[in-house]
Amino acid sequence: TRGGTRGGVQGRGAREGEPPVCAWRVSVDGVGRERKQYLIGDMFTVLNTDRDVLSHRNAFCTLGWTFEDIYPGDEWNFVFGQARLIEQIGVFSFARFDPRFYESISDEKSIIPALVRRSIKTMAHEICHMFGIRHCIHFNCLMNGSNHLEESDTRAGDLCPVCLTKLQSTLGFDPIERYKALLTALQTITSQLPDTPTSHTHTQHT
Repeated sequence: TRGGTRGGVQGRGAREGEPPVCAWRVSVDGVGRERKQYLIGDMFTVLNTDRDVLSHRNAFCTLGWTFEDIYPGDEWNFVFGQARLIEQIGVFSFARFDPRFYESISDEKSIIPALVRRSIKTMAHEICHMFGIRHCIHFNCLMNGSNHLEESDTRAGDLCPVCLTKLQSTLGFDPIERYKALLTALQTITSQLPDTPTSHTHTQHT
């Protein structure tokens, strides 16, 4: 995922840290298993206050990620991710992008392409939020909002001309060089994925 976002947002690196301690509640996944679901607001607090995180915060924005399910408040079932534009911090979860969240799958290799594709799109989406880009209503675009997995899966993997112009005006990159970097990053990622024709698409309404 870091390779995919580095190709799309040039010149910005990534660091990995330890998971924070957050409030949580019990949720049930698509096959009836109980699992912890963590409060995203506590993750934002860690990103803004934790000394270890702040000691490495030499970037324009900071993104946290987790393999656990997340939610922003009691009135919400879940979110795939969320960002705070002013504070330039964001969090996203791999949990609901894993086909095993919705059904029992014995062949773990078959889930990797879908998990990687969905995660890169959401990570890039949240990072673009942190660069000041809001949800897009103009075209099928990476910055379209999504309320369930089907919407997320049908969302484009890159920015539309309107949102690309916004990002370019913020970062000042050469669009052609950006697309070259994206191509290289995606070719590298694709070469590392298992060769499987299996496709997992599920709808999870909120």
